[in-house]
Amino acid sequence: MENKTSFERPEIGAFYLVPEPKTGRYTILSAFDRPGEDSAHLFLWDKVKNLLRVRFKGVDIDLISDSYMGLPRGRVSERSSKDWLVLHGDDFPLDEYKQEIISEYRLQDAVSINRVSWIIESHEKMNPREKAIVENILKIKITPGGFKMSKVFKNKGV
Repeated sequence: MENKTSFERPEIGAFYLVPEPKTGRYTILSAFDRPGEDSAHLFLWDKVKNLLRVRFKGVDIDLISDSYMGLPRGRVSERSSKDWLVLHGDDFPLDEYKQEIISEYRLQDAVSINRVSWIIESHEKMNPREKAIVENILKIKITPGGFKMSKVFKNKGV
């Protein structure tokens, strides 16, 4: 095995967990913040809605346009030049998606030297009212253990 001589700097930015009805799993959709640019997370919700349109054909996704706190989400941020935080609302199965987040944000090196903290942050929690709107429109039930499709929606063949 080769000795690693350099440190890969992690990405920072926001992410959503977007339900995929065919697999019953989430997909992580991310936006990386770049120095000197406007925060990319401002456009991330539009990307989420576009992906939902593809995945939930026949559903009026515009009905959830203002419900950006209705899906699980989080953010990777830099506490210092040597420490990173993964902030999340503790409303998705973190253990199941941890490796995907690590990979997406290139956190492998930072994790290997114990420089990543996983922190529950109230700002990242789903808003109960917005969550209910998303669940009603998408016909899903979101829990900390994942999401489930309603039987009505499953029978439509989505």
